[in-house]
Amino acid sequence: MKQLKFKPVSEGISTGIALVIIICLFIFPIFNYAFLIKNKKRLRDHDFHAKYEAAYENIRTRSNLALAYMSVFTAKRLTFAAFIMMVENYKYTQTFLILHLVVFGGAYTIAASPFTDPITNRQESFNDLLTFVIGYCLLLFSDLVPDKKTQYQLGWIVCGIIVF
Repeated sequence: MKQLKFKPVSEGISTGIALVIIICLFIFPIFNYAFLIKNKKRLRDHDFHAKYEAAYENIRTRSNLALAYMSVFTAKRLTFAAFIMMVENYKYTQTFLILHLVVFGGAYTIAASPFTDPITNRQESFNDLLTFVIGYCLLLFSDLVPDKKTQYQLGWIVCGIIVF
């Protein structure tokens, strides 16, 4: 096992601070969910509702699975950013990890139906579907399609899907 050595002390301090921030970012969704579940019964309290209304806004509060929406959404975004940064040199791996992340998010949205409005649930599911289709199209711009002219033409199809 290799021992990390930091020449200037500031490198070690900045690395430590970065690690603490990263750990906090990935622990935040768990604490967020725990807070929402713990205080679910206090929603009828006017002072509590006024202070934390944004955390529960348009979310079905009777379902614990639906209450997890903000945590799942935050974790999905943080994981997406981590994939982009950490597997930067492995485009196929990056694409497949992102596609799996989108499928997980879509499956959660369909299973939980987290929003009080059914139209919002359908819009979120449709958004996940389009994100999956566009993500799948990213493979068309890789070495799987070697002809640049074909990639260019496929790009117009992707633009059409996005505009749709």
